[in-house]
Amino acid sequence: MSIRQRVPFQFSEDSNDENAILDEQEQEELIQKLKDESASRNVENIYALQAVVILSIFLQMVFIFQSTHESPLHPLFPSHKPSDYTPLPFRYLFAILNLFIHLNLTHDLLTAPASLRRSLSVPPNSSSSNPRRINISSLHHHSPSQTMFSRILFALPLPYYVLFPLSAIAPILSLVSGRGWVETLWWSGTALVVLFIQRAKTWILDEREDIRGLEGLRYDAKGA
Repeated sequence: MSIRQRVPFQFSEDSNDENAILDEQEQEELIQKLKDESASRNVENIYALQAVVILSIFLQMVFIFQSTHESPLHPLFPSHKPSDYTPLPFRYLFAILNLFIHLNLTHDLLTAPASLRRSLSVPPNSSSSNPRRINISSLHHHSPSQTMFSRILFALPLPYYVLFPLSAIAPILSLVSGRGWVETLWWSGTALVVLFIQRAKTWILDEREDIRGLEGLRYDAKGA
């Protein structure tokens, strides 16, 4: 029978010093400090993501209201514009769909800062925490009996596994219809934004769970 050695919660601000064993109050102060720093840093990251979405919305509006009916990227790559260029069919319908997707992203990101701060204050064993949940603003529970139709009507923003396929329709159509890489790149913009934000928020959630994991390492200083 082997005895498992306990590894205490240790911390040292100076790498040249030996690791110090913290008492209960010091542990709590350290964890709270890490929580506050993480929340502030991630709120700044969310604001940066909001700026990306706003810029993407602006480009979509430019496309809708311009008179040339071509991708805003063509003026940047005039030599790659086909001589027999024709716009993508249903381009305005796809542009409206892209705006709808951006509306979902905006709704999600606008509520994310408050949700981040609130989630860090929830006990690690709370049923409301889900480490792999991507939609931070959707902290409320959806019962399995809810249909996709009810989610669309009453549970905006839509989850990312719905937003990405919607955003991929236009670039796939552009690719298979041979519209050229510039046109396909333009229509891929919304899908790239969705992927970027989804991945960034996954990193944010992973950091949150790492900090919460420290709470499980707390110990009684007398018995350490």
